[in-house]
Amino acid sequence: LKDFLFGHSTAVALRSMILRGRQYWINGLLEFILGKQADILLLSYFLVGAQVIGHYDVAMSFAQLINFGLTTGLYGISIATFASIAVTNERLLPRYWESLSRAVIVVVVPAFIFAVSFADILFPTVYSPEYQPSIHLFQVYAVFLVVTRVLGGGTAADYLQASGKTGVLILASGVSGCVNLILAFILIPGFGALGAVYATGVAALVIAGVHAFYSWKLLKVHFPIRAGFLVIASGIVCAGLTKMIVPNIAG
Repeated sequence: LKDFLFGHSTAVALRSMILRGRQYWINGLLEFILGKQADILLLSYFLVGAQVIGHYDVAMSFAQLINFGLTTGLYGISIATFASIAVTNERLLPRYWESLSRAVIVVVVPAFIFAVSFADILFPTVYSPEYQPSIHLFQVYAVFLVVTRVLGGGTAADYLQASGKTGVLILASGVSGCVNLILAFILIPGFGALGAVYATGVAALVIAGVHAFYSWKLLKVHFPIRAGFLVIASGIVCAGLTKMIVPNIAG
């Protein structure tokens, strides 16, 4: 009855598990504190106004919704797959990394291009006309996120987590957070919310760049830059054609 209720258990060493969990926790804390939250605090510190902070928050949240919402559930699957391939056939890791990165680009990048192209329709519909100032902030940050995806952003982080390279993740988050804080102090006084967007965008490029460098160093992967530009070009063409066709249909 005891085994049925509680299951069979054996003594195991927990030190390595606790250390790994602590590293994940520190990495997540760094990304949270030194990312968007730091910019919001600095915007408050420089007294840009609650309304401007709201526009910034809406723009960043909408961009992150597209960036992560379209790949919901992929995080756990990709980490498990990376770990499984590392055990069964390690030579397939670079190919899987490259294939997964291309798949993410095909899903996420067109959505960003259409959201940027039709932001003047999306924001009043999803939120309200009062958030018109958020449109430009969103468009600028979306460009940064598209570039991070072309660099393998997300895929590289999943690989590093699956391979236990938590030290690299903490390093990337720390460097990225410091860059964000420095640029925010410099740019926010002169540019307000747009300065915070540039600071956060450059920080996103930094963390994606560090992850990409270590992925290349460990796996010798080929970055899907050509595929990314093809998807971007196709998305721009399709968005342009849609802008031309939709008014005719509405009329």
